[in-house]
Amino acid sequence: MDGRLDVAGHPFELSEASRIVAVGAGKAGAGMAAGLEQALAGTPAADRLTGWVNVPADCVRPLPHIHLHPARPAGVNEPTEAGVFGSHESCD
Repeated sequence: MDGRLDVAGHPFELSEASRIVAVGAGKAGAGMAAGLEQALAGTPAADRLTGWVNVPADCVRPLPHIHLHPARPAGVNEPTEAGVFGSHESCD
């Protein structure tokens, strides 16, 4: 990694960021959060990474920097109180 993160064709210089915050939702969110942590592992940017991602309960696993929040039961694609709570927590 050259100290730059490209997101959808937009480069971000990680050395200029005081913190890196990942937010998201959905069943693919757990894998994407893990991928971001893996991409930044061993770089100075990893220490500035934090985040909150709402995922189905069966997708929750421990990650070093990004919190995976069980926002709904697996297979339920409707809003839940846990999801609303997670959305508010990700904003803090």
